Amino acid sequence: MIRHRSYFLILIMLFLISFLQMATHTFANPLSESLIKASELGDLAKVKEILGRGADVNYTDKSGWTALIKAAFNGHTDIARELLAKGADVNITEKAGWSALMQAAQFGHVKITQMLLAKKARVNEQSRHGSTALMFASNNGHLDVVADLLKNGAQVNIKDRSGTTAIMFAALDGYDTVVQKLIEHSADLNTQNVSGETALIYAVKFGHEYVARILIDHCADVKIKDSDGQTALDYAKQNNNPRITQLIMNAKPCN
Repeated sequence: MIRHRSYFLILIMLFLISFLQMATHTFANPLSESLIKASELGDLAKVKEILGRGADVNYTDKSGWTALIKAAFNGHTDIARELLAKGADVNITEKAGWSALMQAAQFGHVKITQMLLAKKARVNEQSRHGSTALMFASNNGHLDVVADLLKNGAQVNIKDRSGTTAIMFAALDGYDTVVQKLIEHSADLNTQNVSGETALIYAVKFGHEYVARILIDHCADVKIKDSDGQTALDYAKQNNNPRITQLIMNAKPCN
């Protein structure tokens, strides 16, 4: 009987915890919800007015988004500045693990990125997929954001859950200046993802000759094979790309 009673009490406690968690958004705070909406729309006057009425600057909606994350996503610099001045937490993440810094980095919002970094945003925070702000900026070719992140301690060789690094993302889309910047900060050129691909294999697969040249000039290993047993040279030949084929064949061994 005692065991059954204890079990019943545990069930009640679990139910109450679950109920309280759901209640946070079941009984949403209309004032704070309107702050998130105004921040999304870029209405600075409305944001100031709502904050003046006591809205919770760190309130999260049902997806875990805050007003600051919305402002960073949409590039609303003045609103981000206002929210930060009112104590917005720069390190809250939404349900997928994305922070305001990741959103700003993804879309190349340089000023917002700088403001968040100045407020000690966690530069190496990873989303649930393992992505970092540096990966997002590199994947989209935002050199200025990449530079600011690196100055503030971004680690170049962090891998996401697929084993992909920032330089792989940059190589994939042919962002040569980003690739060069990451190399200057000791990016590992020969790291392989879960499919065995390297930055060089990505560059060759997608026909980015100049990126391939930069990587080879900095001693990327042309002989690495992916999980299909293919090298960068194999992909160059398959893609009928004689210039990249010749570039790889002429690659000199590095010491």
